[in-house]
Amino acid sequence: MKDLYPIAGLAVSALALAVHPSVPAQNLKEFVAYAKIHAGKLSYAHAGIGATSHLIGEMFKLQAGLPELVQVPYRGAGPAIADLISGQVAMAVVAVTGQSLGFHRYGQLRILALAERAKTSTARSIALMLCTPIGVTSTPSGDATT
Repeated sequence: MKDLYPIAGLAVSALALAVHPSVPAQNLKEFVAYAKIHAGKLSYAHAGIGATSHLIGEMFKLQAGLPELVQVPYRGAGPAIADLISGQVAMAVVAVTGQSLGFHRYGQLRILALAERAKTSTARSIALMLCTPIGVTSTPSGDATT
C-alpha cells in the first residue's frame, strides 16, 4: 500500500448520545447519575455489533462507570431509533442527521452529548443546529462529553 495516498475527506459524520423523553436527565452528568441509581434496569441501542455506534456506547459505559448499562444490538440505525422513540430502550447512540435532529426538536428524543472531538467545527455546527447549549469538553482520550 505504498502507492495509495488519501487526497480528500469525503464526509464527516457525528454521533450523539440520545435518550427517550421519559428519562429525566437533561444533560450527560444527570444521565450518568440516573443510570447509576437504576443500575441493571437501563439499556442502550446501537446499529449493530462492531458498528461505530456500538463502540462509542461501550466507550461511554467504561468512561462513565456504567457496567450494568445493557447494550442492545439492532440491524441498523432505523430500528434502534424507532425503539428509542417508542421507549423500548432508554438511550441510543445515533448519527446526527436531519432525522435525529428533527426528533430532538419535536421532543421525541433528547440529544445529551456529541461523540465528537472537542471544539471542532462539526461540534459547533451541530450545537447551533440543536439550538441548545451543549458544553463540549475533551476527555483524556480526546472524545467529547458534556
